[in-house]
Amino acid sequence: MRARERKRGLIILVAVWLVSGFVVSPCRSFCSQKPSQRHCVGPLRAVPNKEPQGIKPVEESARDEVDALTSARRQLKLALDQQETAQAQVNSAQVQVDMAVEDLRKAKQKGDEQKVEKAEEKVEKAKEKVEKAEEKVEKAKEEVKEAKEEVKEAEEKVEEKAQQEKVPGLEKAKEESLPLLEKFAGELDDLEERFLNSRINNKEDMPFLERDDVIQSIVEEMEKTRHSKENKPRVVALWSPRGTGKTSVIRRLAKMDEYAESRRCGRLLIFDAAWIPTQMSVEASTLVSAMVLWHLLQLLDGYGVKLAGQVVNFKRMDFKDVVEVVERRSRPTGSVNSFEAWVRSACTTKDDVFKQWCLVTAAAFNAQQDCACLVLLDQTELLVKQRLGQPSSFGGSRSRFTEVCSQFPQQMAVYCTGTVNIQLDLPAAEYTRLYIMSLPALRPLSLEGAKQVMQQRQMTQYKDEVFNQIFLLSAGVPRLLGFVFRTAGELASTIPVAFNAMSGCFKEAYQSAAPFFDQPEVAWPLVLCSAVRWKATDSKLVPGTSKRWAEVFEAGAAFPDNGSVLIPRVWWCEDDEVETALIRQGLKVNISLEGLLPDPAKLLQSMSKGPLFRGTLWEEQVCNALAARFHLFCLAADKTPCDTYIPFLDIYPTTDDHLRSVLEQFSVCWSNGVEYPKKEASVLERVGKAIKSNKNIKNAHHDLLIPVKRIATGDLEYIAAQCRYGIPKPAKDLTKTCQDKTRKPSKNETRNDLPDMPNVLLQICSEAEGMQQFDQRKMWAKRQREKRYSLMSCEAIIAQLAVLRIL
Repeated sequence: MRARERKRGLIILVAVWLVSGFVVSPCRSFCSQKPSQRHCVGPLRAVPNKEPQGIKPVEESARDEVDALTSARRQLKLALDQQETAQAQVNSAQVQVDMAVEDLRKAKQKGDEQKVEKAEEKVEKAKEKVEKAEEKVEKAKEEVKEAKEEVKEAEEKVEEKAQQEKVPGLEKAKEESLPLLEKFAGELDDLEERFLNSRINNKEDMPFLERDDVIQSIVEEMEKTRHSKENKPRVVALWSPRGTGKTSVIRRLAKMDEYAESRRCGRLLIFDAAWIPTQMSVEASTLVSAMVLWHLLQLLDGYGVKLAGQVVNFKRMDFKDVVEVVERRSRPTGSVNSFEAWVRSACTTKDDVFKQWCLVTAAAFNAQQDCACLVLLDQTELLVKQRLGQPSSFGGSRSRFTEVCSQFPQQMAVYCTGTVNIQLDLPAAEYTRLYIMSLPALRPLSLEGAKQVMQQRQMTQYKDEVFNQIFLLSAGVPRLLGFVFRTAGELASTIPVAFNAMSGCFKEAYQSAAPFFDQPEVAWPLVLCSAVRWKATDSKLVPGTSKRWAEVFEAGAAFPDNGSVLIPRVWWCEDDEVETALIRQGLKVNISLEGLLPDPAKLLQSMSKGPLFRGTLWEEQVCNALAARFHLFCLAADKTPCDTYIPFLDIYPTTDDHLRSVLEQFSVCWSNGVEYPKKEASVLERVGKAIKSNKNIKNAHHDLLIPVKRIATGDLEYIAAQCRYGIPKPAKDLTKTCQDKTRKPSKNETRNDLPDMPNVLLQICSEAEGMQQFDQRKMWAKRQREKRYSLMSCEAIIAQLAVLRIL
């Protein structure tokens, strides 16, 4: 709309202004910069701007009408802004209505009359807010209508006056004098606000932990781009769910010493794709040109720069207004300022704009030819989603993202980040117009990293016992932790307040994740995958569903973690209905959700403590994790569990050579999940298709009996397992408890009276895997060499190994 109004306004004065002095030679390259090199050149001077030669001021007789038109347009812009604000209030109020209705639905299901009454009051109040907001919208629409009529009337008067006085040609409007930047050797006082804070939505420097390797990879890949011999643009991309610290990475990159000179000289362009309206339909080259010019306007706001004898004044403009200047939808008529005149004369193509970027920064800051131009793009998922799925003629996935990024010069270092991975099905080579170098997603923080962030932020501090629970509930997701660290009040450092903060974060920032957990058939495999470190990549399907992991990650329903996936417990445990549905799904296949993912709050409230209690919980985690991985394998492969045998190493992907040599002898079928027999199970029993746990049997000989089939012979047998949370039992204790025997000796027997157990024995302990150190002359060393004994940590298949630390 604004473009059309401006176009009509520019019809006032008809002519063409050619300023050949602005067309000047380009900067020669975007090659390597020398960050340490500072150029000792002239001071910052404030010089009043002069009228460019050959440019006359607009005749005074036409100024009154022009001023009236300008005032009318300002009123229209104000009215449009008020309408937009009012509409946003309507949208916000409607969200409150939806949330209140949902609370009412839950209250009715639970039959809590008091909560129902309160929820109904909330719904009514929320609806009243919607009505009031809608009234404001209608009032704003009337004001917009009146403002448009005033603009139209003013345009007609200006056009009539111009015809009467026959103003010849395009005239340059008078401008106020601005301080002149001329080879300024220093750094602008408010540089960070100009080039960084005004560009992105994250304006706070957060503690930056466990991201150094990512930063180093980005820097190295951007350096490769600047020296690349590719015949097409090369973009370094990092795709990661929201709330994992992508914008913080951009802040860190922007402040690095390696980019100090580019930053000082205005050759570090930071742009958030949210600035581009989704409805804006313009050529990609126009958008990229507008990005560069908008960057210069933000950076140089309030200053003039002398180019080829002419002074160009830079003042902030909205991005869409810059696009209109670049687009030149009408022929160059009307009163224009020095910036618009410069764009029309010297920036006629995208390549011209890149050249002028170098020339402007050279004139203003004495930037040298070897000072690199760098581009950092945030929230590029907004560009990926536009026209996503439309195939290019070369095979890649065509979108606004690929169109924009293919416009950058071949050796210009470009880094972008977003939530949608554009390379789901096709490698970088298939994108013929550009090369995309994708980096691994940002991982959630470790327990130690999360604790350091809490300490460094110096906000709400939690004791270890409470913080361990918070970590298990949040899965280390930075945005969730950020909400927790900002709690206030007397109970700020307690679990209930922290839990409420995380629930609030889910409702505020991750509502798109809710639908995944409203469907039990989708929520169940998601939670299992998170619990057992299931391998998950963007292009793969969630086991047993038609959902791609990329879709799950984009919604924030799960977070990549070094090839596997993590889901914050608070995503599903805060809703009783969701948790109940998950428990029912587990009962169908004899897998205990509580055994697999113990509730830390319940554990702390339990009267049972100590090593024995931890050992029982550890045993539960181990057997349910093994059964869950078998179940997921069948879902992923669309196999019928009862007649499916899977290599043990596919269920337990160890990297230890000795444990591999033990497990590779077997395949498994655990279609009956986990069983808890009333009588003690032993290796002598008939082999079934369920992992048997003796946790309910006091002083049981072996903790677990794991059914397997020998691949070489097809024989069925049990692997016996001794579970121990912590360090392994030494040979002395193993011998004393007769772990190498089929059973314990009876009252009148000694261990020597019992035959040796031919079955494999696994000691499953959380802190060791593979071979155990034994005296090589002793029986246990021999058993280990015969591949009948090994240590197994389960670290590869249990995500919450740390859950038992809180006891």
